[in-house]
Amino acid sequence: MPVDFDREEFRKSLREQFDYLLRNESKQLLQESLNELVKGRLEELAEHELNLLGGESGDEFGNAVEQLARVQMRLSPLDINHRMLVREVLKKEMKKMLRDFVHASIE
Repeated sequence: MPVDFDREEFRKSLREQFDYLLRNESKQLLQESLNELVKGRLEELAEHELNLLGGESGDEFGNAVEQLARVQMRLSPLDINHRMLVREVLKKEMKKMLRDFVHASIE
């Protein structure tokens, strides 16, 4: 799927949002990361139980994926929610650090 956008404008917007989030929302992000870690673990347990109950599904998604790959997209910096992108990346990193911290404290 071809995508066209201005990389420099994208990076500039990401940097601005990164600075803002670090100054104003880091505590909230940490709490959300903790909550998502717990939720993610519960989802893993539920998935495991459901797989035991129902077995693996044999659905085929190949045709839909191939059709989606042919769709042409034009993205402008205005189309992208840079703050949400930065928040998600920061939350992933925070969850990874928290997970490592928990594993290290258990050992």
